[in-house]
Amino acid sequence: MDYGENISRHGPIDSDEYGMDTIKVGSGSGEAPKRVCPRCLEINHAAARECIRCFKEFPRKEITFVAARDFILSEPEWLDVVSTTYTRHAGKGGKTDSVRVTYKCSDDRQVMGVRYVSEWICIEHVGFARQQAHRWFAKVSNQQIPDSVDELLEIVHELGVAEPKRISVKKEGKYDRIVDRELGEKPEKSFLTLDDDCPF
Repeated sequence: MDYGENISRHGPIDSDEYGMDTIKVGSGSGEAPKRVCPRCLEINHAAARECIRCFKEFPRKEITFVAARDFILSEPEWLDVVSTTYTRHAGKGGKTDSVRVTYKCSDDRQVMGVRYVSEWICIEHVGFARQQAHRWFAKVSNQQIPDSVDELLEIVHELGVAEPKRISVKKEGKYDRIVDRELGEKPEKSFLTLDDDCPF
């Protein structure tokens, strides 16, 4: 719970700009705050609870603690998808190729009102990256999961994947990460010939 209202002042804690414009460092040359006793006019430290000379108790300021309602982490935002492109992305340094999916989204805050967000489907990779690719494909298509970039692009060419309507994007540093999506209806499962050795 943020009772100090730090999120309201400095922004989400996972932002690269957290506190850059709000946290100020003093020079240390100013005078310490003071409190003057109304009875004997003795100068006391601002945090003193009673006068050091006549022992008069100073009134205490009542503090009400209220938890801030701001998000501690940056909140994902939904973007409307205008169009989607699927291209082969060549792996650098001998790495395995993948499919780059680029979403052209409408965003009034951007130049020309357009924002591009990309994700990479690592269908030919192994381990976790391949598992993620399989999960992605199961969400967008009823077709058999492809084994290669060429097979995936062929399914896309044959209109075998659902059209994205909206994507939920979370800013991570200077990059966007898609955390959710709203899709149109998935095309019915059909027989797509993905094997070049098919005898007919």
